[in-house]
Amino acid sequence: MLKRNMTSVLILQKKKIISWKNSEDQSNRQFLLKWNRTELYSATGPWNGRYFSLMPEMSLNSQRYNFSYVDNENESYFMYSVSNSHKIRLTLDVSGQIRHLIWVENLMEWQLFTTQPRQPCEVYASCGAFSICNKESASFCNCLTGFTPRSDAEWDLNDHSGGCVRRLTLQCGAGKTKGGFLSNSMVTLPEHSQTVTASSAEECHSICLNDCSCNAYAYDTSVCSIWNGELWKLSPEDGGGSVIYTRLNALDQALW
Repeated sequence: MLKRNMTSVLILQKKKIISWKNSEDQSNRQFLLKWNRTELYSATGPWNGRYFSLMPEMSLNSQRYNFSYVDNENESYFMYSVSNSHKIRLTLDVSGQIRHLIWVENLMEWQLFTTQPRQPCEVYASCGAFSICNKESASFCNCLTGFTPRSDAEWDLNDHSGGCVRRLTLQCGAGKTKGGFLSNSMVTLPEHSQTVTASSAEECHSICLNDCSCNAYAYDTSVCSIWNGELWKLSPEDGGGSVIYTRLNALDQALW
């Protein structure tokens, strides 16, 4: 087998105008991962001259790799090279994580060196809508109570991007049962909430209940937050978290 020195180059072609953080720090010498080109879910941290600040493991392999970062008025790119005795793979996994693997000759296998981001739950919308991502769970993606996978076939293939849908359709409107809410505690609150005026938790509950588009609410430190439409990026929070009340069909509520 022919062996040769391997050099990998990541080149940023897209141009953007970004202001410096201050006169000394331009704060944009890093690589970003975005979901659907809109939601930022991971960053390498700025280049400090030797490695990206949020990837200190790069400094542990200085004998195996040569890293360099070029940033000028024409282009920005990161480059690394490896010796002839090593083989590497850099892949964007179906999980949304960038995986860096090293070939271990004596074991005849690829071993994971690092991932970015480190936890699957840090990937934006990794479990889709109306689900909760738990890094301690074997399957890590689970539908919220009252919801079921949009596609069982996709979930069996560990593709959770389709998220979950209601098991029973909400019956909401004039003369219809409005359903109720289920408490989910110790979690990070989903993004894209709407803040409304409410003087108490009871009033916050009533506002969401009387709005057929409201799927969840939270009342914390006198702030009422409601979520219309889908819920995204919900996960347990270590050592604390908030309480969110998710809306159920009346029949679903009776079961739980």
